[in-house]
Amino acid sequence: KGGMPFRDAYRQAAQDLKSGAVSTSGNPLHAYVNPGEPGHPVIPDLSAHDRWIREQFLRIQNAKDATFG
Repeated sequence: KGGMPFRDAYRQAAQDLKSGAVSTSGNPLHAYVNPGEPGHPVIPDLSAHDRWIREQFLRIQNAKDATFG
């Protein structure tokens, strides 16, 4: 998270666990949320996308009407 390479962070975490600098009690992952993981789906605002789709459909329909009458 702070820009440290994963390998170095892994070694630091292992060292901290061995030395007792961090506690393993509780749920250390409770604050970790990865958008899109099971239980935390990514639900974007689809209104802008829907509006764009409608605009494109109307543009194509108007072009067809102008071309083929």
